[in-house]
Amino acid sequence: MAGYEGTTRLPCAVCYDDPVLNGDLQLLALGTGEMKIFSATNMEAQAKLNRLARSNVINWPTDFNPMDLKIPDRFALLLDLRVLSWGPEYEFFYKCSDCDKKTIGLRPFVDDRTIFTLRDLEKDVLGTDDARYPFITELPNGKVVEWGLLSGSDDQAIRKYGEQSLRRLKPQQRTQEGDPEYSYRTARRIISLDQDSEVSLDEKVEFVESLRGMDELTLRSAFEDVRAGYRLIVDGLPCEHCGWLNGPMRLPISDRFFRPRPV
Repeated sequence: MAGYEGTTRLPCAVCYDDPVLNGDLQLLALGTGEMKIFSATNMEAQAKLNRLARSNVINWPTDFNPMDLKIPDRFALLLDLRVLSWGPEYEFFYKCSDCDKKTIGLRPFVDDRTIFTLRDLEKDVLGTDDARYPFITELPNGKVVEWGLLSGSDDQAIRKYGEQSLRRLKPQQRTQEGDPEYSYRTARRIISLDQDSEVSLDEKVEFVESLRGMDELTLRSAFEDVRAGYRLIVDGLPCEHCGWLNGPMRLPISDRFFRPRPV
């Protein structure tokens, strides 16, 4: 299988106790069988990644549910499999901010202009400075919060919670109650409060909604300060028509990401 295998390391590897997920994962390039999975309209994105983790990560630990991968790791694994399978070139179209003409991003240019591909995306890895996981943040009010990163399972539970909450509300109440997922999402990141790991999820939600001013800001800032995974912001993309360097912009994920065409 020479040329069809590669290795990668998850950006949140320090978050796992499993020695395989803590080390190098051995990848197998995607093929026609996997393309059937991507083209399936009756399968959620979460289920597609779960299938790929088990079929295209050669040394995947059999007792680890792919849904429990941290969210940055889930996309990083997909991107690494994509680059291994079809190369780093990725065509997407965007409108130049200077000449207003449609141009193509993330493809090699034949002249001396900037060459940018998926391999050039910056990747933040939780390293030795973040090796103490879960993270601990002390709030101005004296509360000590132990918290972690969300997983695919958490994300699924958050969406389900939001849908159920909205169904319980009358249509006129939905615009008055705000986002039902907001506090719940933060609560699911909390592992313990003042070293009490037995605190219930309802109690965590109540705690989050009780935060005021600097306490809320301190916890939110701590979350935002931890970066992991690929940065999907691209900058300096030259327009094919006028040469203007466009950006920064968020990388669009179009159908060509996993159904690429020759560049």
